[in-house]
Amino acid sequence: MSDTSQGPGWWQASDGKWYPPEQAAPGASAPGPGAGSPPGPAFGSPPGPAPAYAGPGGPPAGASGQLVEWPQRVLATLIDTGIILVGYVVVFILTAILGAISDVLGTIFFIIGYLFIVGLSFYFSYLTGVNGQSPGKKIIGIKVIGEQTGQP
Repeated sequence: MSDTSQGPGWWQASDGKWYPPEQAAPGASAPGPGAGSPPGPAFGSPPGPAPAYAGPGGPPAGASGQLVEWPQRVLATLIDTGIILVGYVVVFILTAILGAISDVLGTIFFIIGYLFIVGLSFYFSYLTGVNGQSPGKKIIGIKVIGEQTGQP
C-alpha cells in the first residue's frame, strides 16, 4: 500500500494499511465501552468547527457584585427623571402664581427655577461620578463602577 491518505476520514492502522471511516482493521476487536478514545481525524482531513464564542466576561478583578439588568437601570433613570420633572412642575406652578402678581416677579422666578433644575441635573451626574449613585440608583440599590478599578 501507499503511505498517502486515501481521502478525508481514512486512517492508517498499525499494520500500515489505510481504512475508510468507521471500519476497523481485520482481526481487531472493537474496544469495550470506556476503553480509550476513538482515533483522531486523519492528516489532511478538514478542520472541525471553530470553538463557540464564550460571550462577555464577568466584572473586572477589582469589582464586586453583579452586572445590573436593564429593567433596574431604566427604573433608576425613571426615578431620577421623576425627581427633575417634579422640580419642573413646581417651578411652573410657582411661576404662574408669581406671574399673576407681577410679570417681572414671574420671569425672575422662572429663570432662577430653571437654572436650579438644570443645576440639579448636573448634580445628579456629579453624584454618579463621585459616589457611583444618583438618587434613583441609590433607591434601587445599584452603583456605577469603573471597569479597570472597580471604584466609582
